[in-house]
Amino acid sequence: MSLGKPIDKLSLEELKVLLAWHQLPAEKGKMKKADKLFQWVRVVEEGRQPPPYNKWTDDDKARLQALMDELVTIADTRYGRDLALKKREMLAVADKFTAEERGEF
Repeated sequence: MSLGKPIDKLSLEELKVLLAWHQLPAEKGKMKKADKLFQWVRVVEEGRQPPPYNKWTDDDKARLQALMDELVTIADTRYGRDLALKKREMLAVADKFTAEERGEF
């Protein structure tokens, strides 16, 4: 390898990253390290280049910072929306209860 690390010394995580970078399909949980290593050896032997990517720009950094600065409340999450829905459903059902049923509830 160009970084000087022997291919057989690559960790499973490093192989996952390298194969993903080259956009090679990986069946989640089904490929063992030996399979990934075999795939990577083929990439190296064939001299395949990874697909081009767009460089990170100042605009990208600004958009990321805006997202990081944005306050996210529970109501903005799926859990919060599900909780609000359950409350509305409960209130709709509670309207159908008699006074005695509400007391029991």
